[in-house]
Amino acid sequence: MAKRKPVLEHQLQALDRLPRADLIDLWRKRYGAPPPSGVRQPLLIRSAAWRIQEDMVGGLSVGCVFRRNGTVVSLNRGQQFH
Repeated sequence: MAKRKPVLEHQLQALDRLPRADLIDLWRKRYGAPPPSGVRQPLLIRSAAWRIQEDMVGGLSVGCVFRRNGTVVSLNRGQQFH
């Protein structure tokens, strides 16, 4: 991880300088479809940053994925979270 940290930081900082068209291309490559219409540049940057970090250091733990999925199912059933 120590060697990857400067590379990761450099890639994340570079996102702020990318033109919108390049960010949209990154979205297409990552998600296999264009972003929804009206998505603003800050969300495109955050999405790209998340995916870069996920590729370099890993994504959510299995436990987080299960909790997230359980929350989505509960919300779809109409349960509220406070």
